[in-house]
Amino acid sequence: MLEEEKRQRAQKLAKGFASAVKAAEEFHATRKAQEQAMEEEERLDREAKMHEEESISRVLVAETDYEVLDVKVGATQEEVRAAYRRLARELHPDKSTARRAKDAFQRLTKAYQSLSSTFR
Repeated sequence: MLEEEKRQRAQKLAKGFASAVKAAEEFHATRKAQEQAMEEEERLDREAKMHEEESISRVLVAETDYEVLDVKVGATQEEVRAAYRRLARELHPDKSTARRAKDAFQRLTKAYQSLSSTFR
């Protein structure tokens, strides 16, 4: 009887150990997935920030209103409006934390007003 109790006890311990190992593996897999997701989010944030900085620089160095809005000369009113809205969402000082976002947004607004006045 004593041998049977030892065998049963060993089986229970083995099951408990296997369960603990499985739980640890699941935890580590979940943790690794979370870390990968955080790294991906950080990478996307860096890329968005770089794109934002590029847009700001492009707007500030543009020589013409068409270059500011990144549209072709002779663009339609709808194309001008769409370009303005796209850039305004990106460069608005309430949305962008970049240093020169306010200046770029003001330049963008002036360019849009100038070009939209030609359609009236």
